[in-house]
Amino acid sequence: MHPSIINVHVRTGVAAGPAGEVATLRPVRLLHTDVATGLTLAFDLAALRRVTDPAGTVADARRWSEHVGVVTDQPPHVLTKFTREHAVENDFPPEPAPAAETLEHMRTHHDTERYVLVVPDDALPTAEGWERLPLSEAAERADWELGDSTASESDAPTVEDDSDWP
Repeated sequence: MHPSIINVHVRTGVAAGPAGEVATLRPVRLLHTDVATGLTLAFDLAALRRVTDPAGTVADARRWSEHVGVVTDQPPHVLTKFTREHAVENDFPPEPAPAAETLEHMRTHHDTERYVLVVPDDALPTAEGWERLPLSEAAERADWELGDSTASESDAPTVEDDSDWP
């Protein structure tokens, strides 16, 4: 079940007291909408490579999204290897098609009110029907920690480099 509003509470710490665990919560506004239901959220692989905890980031995004996936223009084995190594649950099956085609396909399979694509800050325009959300803005709103700013999809192995084979 998804919350009915976009303001959620995020656990910031846990302290053990005489009555048991007590969590400290703080409100966070995640995306610019009045409701949190009806959202399909996709991460461009290059953007997800920039966060320090990809699995935690995707798990956190699931708290306010009906569907969360990862897309890339890289070959499917690159995405599969990344999601396995980082224990990322991907609602979008890796496809040999370009990311734009995968996003179009996901729109036909996930009937939600909004479709948001988290992209590197310097990414080109988003696929039709998807809202572009720069990673730095998403990370700031959701309190995701970013790693090395030079890491990008261009650092990913090429088709000729099979070291990324699952």
